[in-house]
Amino acid sequence: MPLTFAGKGKFKVNRINGGNTVKNRLAKMGIIEGGFLEVSNAHYGGPVVVQLQGAQYGIGIGVASKIDVIPVA
Repeated sequence: MPLTFAGKGKFKVNRINGGNTVKNRLAKMGIIEGGFLEVSNAHYGGPVVVQLQGAQYGIGIGVASKIDVIPVA
């Protein structure tokens, strides 16, 4: 499911559906395929706020829609 629909919780990044520019930009934040992140705030139509490795990032809806995630129990 796209990160934009994920809601709050912990997720594993299943796939990043973007080109090298998007993948490199997300990798600099630590968001890579197979990695884990936590959504702390998600508003419909607004940025998705994620936490990972002690940092917090706001990801715009366009980029967040390219991140496919799987819920983690």
